[in-house]
Parts: sequence; structure tokens; C-alpha cells
Amino acid sequence: MLDKAVLENHHISAAFILSQKDGYNIFAKFSKEDYSKIRERVIHMVLSTDMSNHFNDLSKVKGRLATSGQYMFFCELFNDFILVFFYN
Repeated sequence: MLDKAVLENHHISAAFILSQKDGYNIFAKFSKEDYSKIRERVIHMVLSTDMSNHFNDLSKVKGRLATSGQYMFFCELFNDFILVFFYN
């Protein structure tokens, strides 16, 4: 079995371990529900930086944009912005 997104998973883990230490917990005032949501979104965003998926993700975004007819110009010029903005 191949490990996937090893560096990305390491960075996520290290960031959340660090955030649990006194003086570094930027999530301290979040409710459990809000913490879970933000954690899920941060994990998703960091895993989205795995370059092994980049071209597949980019093709999906371009396909969505082509069928909607929106933001095609921006897709060509600002691929990374579009991936962050539209990636679901």
C-alpha cells in the first residue's frame, strides 16, 4: 500500500499538535462544533496542496467552469486561486 500525501499529513498533524500547547492554541475559544468544522476545512485545504493531485483537480475545475461558462479567463491565469476558491 502506498502512503499518500505524507508531507501534507505530517504538516497537518504537527500544526494541530502545536496548537494544543499553551500559548499557541488559536482555537481555544471555538466551540467543539466550530473547531471540528475549521479542522476539517484546514485538513482539506492542506491536502489539496498535494501536487500529485494537482492536474487532476485542475481538470475538474476547468470542466466545471467550461460547462458553467463562468470565469474561464481567470482559470487560465490564476489556476491556484480558482482551485482554492471553487474546490469543494
